[in-house]
Amino acid sequence: MDTKSFRTPMVIYGPRGFLLISTVDQASDFLFDNWPGNDSKAWTDAMTCCASDGSADDAKVAFLTAITGAGMRVDPIVSFY
Repeated sequence: MDTKSFRTPMVIYGPRGFLLISTVDQASDFLFDNWPGNDSKAWTDAMTCCASDGSADDAKVAFLTAITGAGMRVDPIVSFY
């Protein structure tokens, strides 16, 4: 299975620090591991997008929609230089 990477990684800020998300698999894992209830429409849409054969860009949009809808802070554009 090929891991789809995002063009730019995202930083998700949480109560215990931050996490860098740079692939569709990492986004899916984050949603599964850090979402209480795992039952909202945004969570379901994001998980479906991450599991599909669609583009990494589509998965990123769905992931960002779910994360921001849950009130989590995210920096979708990270510069390493």
